[in-house]
Amino acid sequence: MVLRFFQTALILMSAGIAAAQTATLTLSLQDSSMFIAELNGVSYSDASNTMNISKLNPGAQKLKVIKLMQMGSSVVKKPVYEGSINLPANTNTIAYIDQYNQFKVSGNSAIENKQATNGSNNSQAGYFVPNPNKINAFNQEKTTQLGMNNGQFSAQLETLKSINSETQRYRTASDFISLGTFNSNQIAEMMLTLSSEKNRIRLADFGQQYATDKDNYGIVFNALRKPSSVRKLSRRLN
Repeated sequence: MVLRFFQTALILMSAGIAAAQTATLTLSLQDSSMFIAELNGVSYSDASNTMNISKLNPGAQKLKVIKLMQMGSSVVKKPVYEGSINLPANTNTIAYIDQYNQFKVSGNSAIENKQATNGSNNSQAGYFVPNPNKINAFNQEKTTQLGMNNGQFSAQLETLKSINSETQRYRTASDFISLGTFNSNQIAEMMLTLSSEKNRIRLADFGQQYATDKDNYGIVFNALRKPSSVRKLSRRLN
């Protein structure tokens, strides 16, 4: 009886751990074309140029992507990818299908575990929605290899905000990044000081090589405003 009790407890514990894990995939095509997809046998037939498929079990996935092409008055379906991909647990994976029909990951960010408890069915939001509230720039008490301390970083942000010229603000932000020690969240916060969406994309593209935590660089997508910007940056970060 005691052995059976522990076996049952172990099974329940394992099930609880598995239930607490989830994965999300944000997918687009490199040329921003409309497409439909099939993931693990589930059809996502609402055509979109960016799909956000959430509440997935992490690990190996079977993905099929079909590009929709307008030929006169007809729509032609062109398969552009079919194969296996891997989605890390509790992570939003941002990816695209490139011009060679290859699956490419351009970034990732952590997702909250509570997402797994909101239901067990896959859902499609249609596009990745940037959320600046997910950016946590002020988390460094001391300057280390993980990023610049809060005091210094705050002073640099104030300097950027005091510059009236958008062009000069972008150049100064680029200089700061190339000369300092910044993590992904801090680079995302610097992007928010720029009014131009184009400059935000340019700064994110430039800053990737300097970020101290490249594995977390997907957080910069939350400093963008539009799904089209997410697609443009995804194509650059390859």
